[in-house]
Amino acid sequence: MKKTVLRITGVVMCLVLTFYLLIHVTYCMRDYTRLMGFYDLPKNKADVMFVGTSVTFSTFMPMKAWEDYGMAAANYCTNCMMENAFPYAVKDILRTQSPKLIMVDVVPFMYGHHSQNKNWLRQGGEEEAEKDYLYEFIKYNLDGKRYYFDRFEQVYEINRDRGGNFADYCFWFFDISRCHNKKFHISQFFNTVHDVGKGYFYLSHNEGGEFDPTTLLEDTGKSQKIPDVELEVLDRLTEELSKSGADVVYYCPPIYFIKEDDFERKNFLAEYLSGKGLTFEDFSDNVSELGFNDATDFWGVDHFDALGAQKTTEYLCKYINSNYDIPDRRGDSGYAYWENDVPEWDEQLKSYIEQDMSTP
Repeated sequence: MKKTVLRITGVVMCLVLTFYLLIHVTYCMRDYTRLMGFYDLPKNKADVMFVGTSVTFSTFMPMKAWEDYGMAAANYCTNCMMENAFPYAVKDILRTQSPKLIMVDVVPFMYGHHSQNKNWLRQGGEEEAEKDYLYEFIKYNLDGKRYYFDRFEQVYEINRDRGGNFADYCFWFFDISRCHNKKFHISQFFNTVHDVGKGYFYLSHNEGGEFDPTTLLEDTGKSQKIPDVELEVLDRLTEELSKSGADVVYYCPPIYFIKEDDFERKNFLAEYLSGKGLTFEDFSDNVSELGFNDATDFWGVDHFDALGAQKTTEYLCKYINSNYDIPDRRGDSGYAYWENDVPEWDEQLKSYIEQDMSTP
């Protein structure tokens, strides 16, 4: 009997070890590493966390915030983060960080990033091509994240919204065959990558299309309710954030608009969140105060190159410092994770600016 128990125990331990190693081997082969830098942050050191999309990570430079204000900040952002990824993002952040302030970019709720949105599909393509195109967006919400149990929930939601079956669920859940490269990086064993920018990702000048001020719209003041599926997610998000113990700011970045629907959804979000007693800041109202240069500061109409990001970061830092008690951590040895990266960050920023200045 004793031998049988030992054998069973040994088998179970081997299976657990095999599963553990398999997961970590897949980490070593990942090529989409947007979130891996977050997992490299020292525990409970980030005082300010920004949550959002490529708009967010092109708008806020945590290392500039560190150099100029001593703000220990980081971004938790992916390309095209979908609404239903936000509650899980907050859970993920709170596993290892206890921020004093969480800044939540509401752009996905304005743009309709949810996985039911047929506009994300290729127009006029075959079904498989459409699925591949949608995958490009859905993968950003899953890849780079560690395998926690709530991944089952998140993938279930995506699959449910798409009307998928079990095979589709497996397709979204497992990323081994779809988003891994042929290179093996042992340094990623724990799904970490040292990110000098702390979640800022550079977008080069005009890469998203030349900025055309003649396409910009003015706010008419109209309001358009967001779909119920997104509203339900927003309520879940506010519930998760209420558990954080942090100050929370929902905000629209200092961006321009070229679609009336985006304006109207933004206005609805302002009314809805403020009506719940939550803090909503519409920085797009003050975009003229930032002194943007149309010819040099943009990746596209609602994303920024490095020159523009310096201006938006300064603006956001001033807002945070004026409204929240965020300590200056410069000179504190416990925050060497930020300080030690200053020389490399300065070199990176210099190269970004040179590239922007040389791009017509």
